[in-house]
Amino acid sequence: MQNKEILEALRANTEEETSKYSFVIDNNQIDKVIGNAKNNLEINNYIIKNVNVVFNTAQVVIIRSNTYNPICGWESNDSALMFSCIKKIYKGDKLIFDCTK
Repeated sequence: MQNKEILEALRANTEEETSKYSFVIDNNQIDKVIGNAKNNLEINNYIIKNVNVVFNTAQVVIIRSNTYNPICGWESNDSALMFSCIKKIYKGDKLIFDCTK
């Protein structure tokens, strides 16, 4: 049921203008995060902040983070999140999904 709710929240909010999303990850499900975002989860209290949603499937959302490196310039990193590891989704400051209630 959680997958359907996440899909609906993302579908309703990605049809609008491009915006930054933040994802709160269940710390017991960290193994369901693939890519560069996994490296900083513990440091950031299991929050992935200010990322773009590239696309999503029925069970996975692909996100992209852009960071500035003074030596190389802008760098983009893609990561995949299984829906089952997501506890909350924010679009900007607005909470659009919360399964902790």
